[in-house]
Amino acid sequence: MRSAGVALGFAEAVVAFVDAKATPVVVVDGGVIDATAQRLKEFEIAEFGPSDKFAPVQDAQQRHGVLGQGIDQHPPGRGLTAAAGVSRQSLHTWIARYLADGLAGLADRSRRPRSCPHQVSTVVEVKVAEMRREHPRWGSKRIRMELLRKPVAGVVVPSTATINRILTRQGLVVPRPRKRPRDSYVRWERPGPMQLCGMDIVGRVMLVNPVTGELREAKVVTAVDDHSRFCVSAKVVEHATSRAVCLALAEAPVRFGVPEEVLTDNGKQFTDRFGKGGEVLSDKICRKNAITHRLTALASPNQNGKVERFHGTFRPDFLDQVGPFTSIEEAQAAVDVWVADYNAQRPHQGLDDKFPVTPAERFEPVPAADRESLLGNPRDCVSEAPARKNTWAPT
Repeated sequence: MRSAGVALGFAEAVVAFVDAKATPVVVVDGGVIDATAQRLKEFEIAEFGPSDKFAPVQDAQQRHGVLGQGIDQHPPGRGLTAAAGVSRQSLHTWIARYLADGLAGLADRSRRPRSCPHQVSTVVEVKVAEMRREHPRWGSKRIRMELLRKPVAGVVVPSTATINRILTRQGLVVPRPRKRPRDSYVRWERPGPMQLCGMDIVGRVMLVNPVTGELREAKVVTAVDDHSRFCVSAKVVEHATSRAVCLALAEAPVRFGVPEEVLTDNGKQFTDRFGKGGEVLSDKICRKNAITHRLTALASPNQNGKVERFHGTFRPDFLDQVGPFTSIEEAQAAVDVWVADYNAQRPHQGLDDKFPVTPAERFEPVPAADRESLLGNPRDCVSEAPARKNTWAPT
């Protein structure tokens, strides 16, 4: 490492070279600053190698030593960059900074831009963080949808990538590796509403006997339109028997019409595919109403993904938030309120991940005249099956 005297000799050499070129200089706080950057570039350095072979220089002390050593071993303008192992542009920058600020000018400087015109404002970042804290299950797409649906004064809606960076920066989201690549799934969707409905059963609706305090688990028979993700049925039943499930299947078309196809899993309520192979009540309802009944492959819930995705929202947003109900009717009323909000108020990212679209905006029921001519009385289809007697009833 060269002493301060060597560094001073380097500065004097620069001054002498500048004077020889008859270039005006300015003295500021004991340092010499070239009047123009163009004159400083005239401090010519010969025999410099390609930039990819330059040796890295780590800190201000090393740069100080390099400059002093270069002047000590080479006359100004001859091979200084080759000795220093840096580019000519870097050496010019060091010279200007050293002459202006001394040793402090050779220290590393932040490469962060002084300004960023497109940087998200503090107001937007605070709003995004507040929405996430109020709704922990909302992701970047859902937050953006809500900002588009309900604009806030002074808030420019950012992109999903920007919202993701805000959530990560605020520590409100933990990135998780995806178990299976998204592009490995084969996506499909019917071109119109009521062409295909996915059906399934979900549990965890708790009923409590107000007298004894006994808890029982009820089920919800759900049906979701494939095209619009509109929930056409969410029927609460105490027992998921074949008759109860098929009553829900028969009553759903009364409100919205008969779908062309129904997609279910291989549960015994829907098929006898792995039993004796006969016709169960759900098959009979489909046959009498000209509905094609399709079944998923074994252990393949992703093939009925629309209704499974509905359950993925229904469980945490409703079932995990409500307490036990005292009756089926009370539970059904609460489910109906939540489903109405889901259909009409909640934008579905599967419909459009760029602009908020609700299921109700894409859904169209079957015309009433066609509905009546096809259906008749839905309870006629299940009247032959005996009803199961309740083990208890709230009083």
